[in-house]
Amino acid sequence: MGVYVVGETITPSIAKGDLIIAISGSGSTKSVISAAAKGREIGCTVFAITTNDQSELARVSHEVLVIPAATKNRLSHETKSVQPLSSLFDQCVHVLCDAVCLDYSRNESISHELAYAKHSNME
Repeated sequence: MGVYVVGETITPSIAKGDLIIAISGSGSTKSVISAAAKGREIGCTVFAITTNDQSELARVSHEVLVIPAATKNRLSHETKSVQPLSSLFDQCVHVLCDAVCLDYSRNESISHELAYAKHSNME
């Protein structure tokens, strides 16, 4: 199993059965929607993280996780924030993804030392 980022030069072709996690606060980011739609067309499972379950991204996804944090659009259902643009949404997604990684590492018995051994050493 590997994890890749769309657009990186080392990212292999997607294939049927792959999972695409598509993140867009507004759910209207064209590049994210395009990648999600292409993945779905190929037979990937598309999981969206957004604030807007009525968005174009939500419509092309199989599953949608709504984080009702403020984005640049300031829709009525979004949590109010003094932070500019989509900072609150971005922070919430970061914490969510960290929690998923922590849970995965516990379930798979991946220690700090094992993770660190695979960490970049090109710094």
